[in-house]
Amino acid sequence: MALLLAYFLYRRHKFNQLLQLKNDHITKQKNELEELNHTKDKFFSIIAHDLRSPLVAFQGVGKQIRHYTKREDITKLNTISTQIEELSLRLNNLLDNLLNWSLVNTGKFLMLLRILYYRIKSKKSLTYLHFWLRKKYQIGTHTR
Repeated sequence: MALLLAYFLYRRHKFNQLLQLKNDHITKQKNELEELNHTKDKFFSIIAHDLRSPLVAFQGVGKQIRHYTKREDITKLNTISTQIEELSLRLNNLLDNLLNWSLVNTGKFLMLLRILYYRIKSKKSLTYLHFWLRKKYQIGTHTR
């Protein structure tokens, strides 16, 4: 009877240890998720602010263009044109950075690097094959 009681106590102890490990793991995952959520919220706040600046600048451009077109002020129109170009480049860079960040953070960046690596490797293989065929069969080495 004492042996049976010791066995059940041992099993209960092992079960409690396993349960504690699972609870610790869940707590760790919960903390990581909360941290990721906070980072995501902060990130979206920054992106919204950074996107807003160039878009607000674009809002009044139509009126300015109409105004300076009526006045036939080419200098001001050229200035506005340059500003639009700069704003659109900044906006495009911001969106590129956002896309790159998302690729890196979703793991797709590593996949793209692998694809690029294998493409380069296969092109090198084809180059070696092409070189070997040219050498062995004298393809493309004849001059007219």
